[in-house]
Amino acid sequence: MTTAKIIVNSSLKLCNEFSSLLAVDPAMQSEGFQQLVDMLETMRGNGLYVTPQIPASINDELKEYPWAKRGLIFNLAEAVAPFIQTRDFVPSFFKQQKIANNTLYVNAKPPTNQRLPENMPVGSGNSGGCWWSRQFYNQHDNTKYNYVESPNKGEAFLYVADFDSDAVKSGTTVSSVVWTVEQGTATISGTSTTLNTSTSLVTFTTEGVIKIKARATYANAEIRDFDFLFNVSVAVGS
Repeated sequence: MTTAKIIVNSSLKLCNEFSSLLAVDPAMQSEGFQQLVDMLETMRGNGLYVTPQIPASINDELKEYPWAKRGLIFNLAEAVAPFIQTRDFVPSFFKQQKIANNTLYVNAKPPTNQRLPENMPVGSGNSGGCWWSRQFYNQHDNTKYNYVESPNKGEAFLYVADFDSDAVKSGTTVSSVVWTVEQGTATISGTSTTLNTSTSLVTFTTEGVIKIKARATYANAEIRDFDFLFNVSVAVGS
């Protein structure tokens, strides 16, 4: 996982605007960060989630999936190029971008929810039991989860629901945030809300799928949700 600044500076290197001999231009860095935020928002609009939250500042950690880093860097370099008037990329740029994007889009694409006809024989990915279980892939509830993780039963971690980027764009602030367990069993404690972000300690008491929602009420009465999806398993050797 890296900070937004590392992604931005790496993209500026690809634009020949930053190196060991050339200091980064603060204005270009600021433009790069804004383009990164816009790019992540666009990806989410297309159903592609590569970071658990949108960074509120350039020093924030993206907590991106490992397979997404190179794709983010190359795509950001191309996105920021017109704004900083980059004329040319090195000859291998687009080849490397294509390789990085193949990895990014294959892993980030939305899950498929394909059902099979009831009269199709069990096998080849189909399953037995009730008719509604006869499908190739697990059921998907169409929620656009902001954070996905696979912790172990008995573990407890502090999680952040970040509404800052959305609140600032809406010209408002967060008044309150309520955390609830939507599916499964988990304990939520130590909730704290400040500066448009809310944190809670989540303790995973059972295995299986756990869905948690942090619902924010803005000062202008708007409601926004930050959804967490956990696939809790039993630790090896336990």
